Amino acid sequence: MIYDFNASDFTPSMGGFEPLPAGDYGVVLAKAEERQNQSGTGSRTAINFQVIDGPYKGRFVPDNLHLGHKTSEVAYKAKCRLAVLCNAVEKPRIRGVMDLYNIPLTITVTVKEIKDLTPDSTGSRSPRLVNEVTNYKKYAPPQGGNPPQKPAPGGNPNNMPWGQ
Repeated sequence: MIYDFNASDFTPSMGGFEPLPAGDYGVVLAKAEERQNQSGTGSRTAINFQVIDGPYKGRFVPDNLHLGHKTSEVAYKAKCRLAVLCNAVEKPRIRGVMDLYNIPLTITVTVKEIKDLTPDSTGSRSPRLVNEVTNYKKYAPPQGGNPPQKPAPGGNPNNMPWGQ
């Protein structure tokens, strides 16, 4: 494919793959999907929260709920975390994680060091920093701010008479 591209028209950026600083962030659940776990013995729900306010607005924070884990204790703990998430968005009963999309909540994240499983060019497996979600809470807008508007019912987020 050939196209005309001028790199000087853009600010060079890799989009910020470094973890967010530890703290509380206003987010919405933007994406969730069921995935096979690494060992192939169960499943997990991979979640992506999107930050909705502050200097990191637009950034994503991943999380996992091991709801389909083969160990009942791990699955039970994941269901307890899901209960906290449901209560944070005031939806005590859901039919699926998709019922939690686009509802503002606050998450608490920490920064955790993990050993990278992929060796670099020297064969070293150096540690890297990642975010870990440690709590879900009811949304608290920034001081002086208004809470974001929830999408209109029926999939018409801008409330346009002709639809989307």
